[in-house]
Amino acid sequence: MSNATTEDALIGIKQMLNADGYDLMIDDSQSDLHLKIIAGPEACEDCLVPKDVMISIIEASIPDVQKAIVLKYPNDS
Repeated sequence: MSNATTEDALIGIKQMLNADGYDLMIDDSQSDLHLKIIAGPEACEDCLVPKDVMISIIEASIPDVQKAIVLKYPNDS
């Protein structure tokens, strides 16, 4: 899946995150699909679902993804 297609598939998730003060960075250039959620100054910590739930939502948005999804949350080191 190309980066543009991945971004198109994840636009709904990006909009959902933006509404709660977060942004989604997408790096589809590696062997895995790397996603990073970034908290803005107005981010609602209670609004961010657990990581395993978010991965399930992402997988449902791009069911034909051929790569492993690597997701980083704001508090991950």
